[in-house]
Amino acid sequence: MTKYIFFTYGIIAGYKKGILAASTGLLLKSLGLEVTAARIDPFIQIDGKNLDPGNIFLLNDGGVVAEELGNYERFLQKELTKKHYITSGQVFDDLVKKERAGGFLGRSVTLVGHGTDRMQELIQNAATGADVCILELGAEIDLPDAQTWLEAIDELQAKVGAENVAFVHVVPLLALPNTTVATITKPAFDSHRSLITNGTTPDLIACLCSGDLDNEVCEKICFEPTNVIPINSVPTSYHQPLALENANFLDFLSNRLQLDLIEVSQTRVAQGKELLRSWRKLVADYDNCTKTVTIALVGRYNNQQDLYNSIVQALEHASIACGRRLILNCVEVSYLESESKIKKPHKHHEAWENLLSANGIIVPDGFSHLEIEGILTAINFARNQRKPFLGTKVFVQILFLDSETYFLTFRFTGIGLGFQTAIIEFSRNVCGINGTYGFSLPRRLNYEHHGNFVNHDQGIGVQEIIFQNGSESWSKIRRLYESVNWKRGKSEVIKERHHSHYKINDNHLAQLEKKGLTFIARDPVGNNMEIFEMQDLPFFVGVQYHPEYLSRPLQPAPEFLGLVLASTGLSMEWYLEKAKRLSIDTNGD
Repeated sequence: MTKYIFFTYGIIAGYKKGILAASTGLLLKSLGLEVTAARIDPFIQIDGKNLDPGNIFLLNDGGVVAEELGNYERFLQKELTKKHYITSGQVFDDLVKKERAGGFLGRSVTLVGHGTDRMQELIQNAATGADVCILELGAEIDLPDAQTWLEAIDELQAKVGAENVAFVHVVPLLALPNTTVATITKPAFDSHRSLITNGTTPDLIACLCSGDLDNEVCEKICFEPTNVIPINSVPTSYHQPLALENANFLDFLSNRLQLDLIEVSQTRVAQGKELLRSWRKLVADYDNCTKTVTIALVGRYNNQQDLYNSIVQALEHASIACGRRLILNCVEVSYLESESKIKKPHKHHEAWENLLSANGIIVPDGFSHLEIEGILTAINFARNQRKPFLGTKVFVQILFLDSETYFLTFRFTGIGLGFQTAIIEFSRNVCGINGTYGFSLPRRLNYEHHGNFVNHDQGIGVQEIIFQNGSESWSKIRRLYESVNWKRGKSEVIKERHHSHYKINDNHLAQLEKKGLTFIARDPVGNNMEIFEMQDLPFFVGVQYHPEYLSRPLQPAPEFLGLVLASTGLSMEWYLEKAKRLSIDTNGD
């Protein structure tokens, strides 16, 4: 029987994008258990395609979901699917379709009843094949959106047995100056009482605080003070699993759900121990980092720096693997343009200072035709100054119309120009193809045809990529993929997550490659360019997929690893020898 652990939230909706749930999953997996995780968003959307760009994550099966699933994957070392993202919109959509098809035989369709039954089905479907399923309810329990889900969870508990369901309620303690204990604990107590009023009794209350909790504080939050534990602030999300372990969080769940009765093979137990050992080493490596690496992330921010959360995390993974602390210089792309030198000279100077002081540059995103010149300027600077550069692609389409015109077609739901604008910059400044570029927001998103060139969605989700012959002797990216034990593919074949493709006119390929921009990887058909790399620069790479979504704390993505290695001046041999040594140590355990 699968065990269910539900995280509910009071006062705040979630905590650090699912880090508590993800950390709990890692600890449970360290016991050798098969663990999965799911997110419940009690809102009307069916998936995450129309969420804010900073709150989405792309899965192997093409699902566009909430960012929390990204942290589940990173901590659990597990690929999730669309079924692990559950929303009220899915429930309503299923009910309406079934009713229209006569599936309810003329009976009145009710939310509590038919709706809660469907909610339970979605929850159990997400838990299929797992010993333990961790689920987060993504809204404060006081909101009307969450009420029906709480009812469905209570019904599920009655169905599967109380011994198979645990509730963890997360509340912050408001440590305000010049206040009494009663004042700062009252919001937490009110949230706990509200949950009980709705018919749900939490097994554990996790208090977000900055220190230990004495018995007096615990008694003011809950009638059973032993069911209250502190969740202290930690330097990074990587420290959270170890903090939970020190708070005896795992022991509580083991006793509550009788996890010791689950049969686990010795192989899985050994793998679990190795996972926790590797994680402890990761945290120790981070704590012992004394050197830094500075990466300039060129984009458009508008006070939304979490827009690049997955990119930043991938950079952190690579930095820790290289023994460095990441310093991120966020460069507002519009301030790199010459016009800003007159309109906002201070911002212009600050943007260029951040670019000049960086060891490496990454260009993941561009947002409108107003910023394209700034992106091209940054790429031109990186290439001419031999700065390590990585250009990625994030939910955007681009196509060449002809040799005189660059035409960029944006999907309204996405952003991203690093890969594409690097090709434009090279074509303009190295190949001498001077032209213009235009923009449009197409109504038909699956297929667009302009002149002799086609831009289309070839398929979203994980897709194969084939390295081309001749690149094996010099390509840094290929060497990283082939020399490290990447589970995404073997030798010349790798697998990465895509959202869309664009096609370059084959007439341009020879000219671009003759000048040094080599397309070292294509799709299996050979029509779409996937990776370009310049051989004569320390690191100048562009990719047409999303490497950030498969980067893991214990297994950084090769693209980001290559960027950080070049930015720190560390050799490829140094890292490969380190990886080989770690592999030997692991096998020795």
